Amino acid sequence: MSTALGFIGGGNMARALIAGLVAGGEAPAGILVAEPDAAKRDALREEFGVRVHAQAGAVAAQAATLVLAVKPQVLPALARELAGVLSKPAPLVISQPQPVPHELLAEQPVLLQQVLDRGKLASVDPPGEERDEEPE
Repeated sequence: MSTALGFIGGGNMARALIAGLVAGGEAPAGILVAEPDAAKRDALREEFGVRVHAQAGAVAAQAATLVLAVKPQVLPALARELAGVLSKPAPLVISQPQPVPHELLAEQPVLLQQVLDRGKLASVDPPGEERDEEPE
C-alpha cells in the first residue's frame, strides 16, 4: 500500500500544510498535489519539490491519506471525479472545507456518500472555529 499523502487543491491551506510538513522533515517525493491551475502546480513543484498533477483522480488513486483542500462549492464536482477512483484499500480522507453546506449534500448526496464510504473521513476545523453540532 502507498504511504503517499495527497492534497486535492493547491491553494493557501494546502500550501501552508505542505510547507509545515516539508519543514518538519516529510519527504517531498511522498507528497502529491492535484491542482488544476498550471501556474500553481509549477510553483508548488519548484518551491517544495512535491509531485503535482492536474487531475484529482491521479492523486486519489495513489494516496494513502487524502486531504480535500478545496472550497465547499467544489465538492460536488470533486465527488463526481473521485467516485470509483479511490485506491484500494481506501485512503483516509480528510476534509478541510468544514462544515460542508447542506445545499451541497442535497445536490450530490449519492456521489458524496460514495466518496466518503470508500475512505474513512476526518474533518479539520480551522483554528478558532467551532462546530454548531457534534459529529455522530
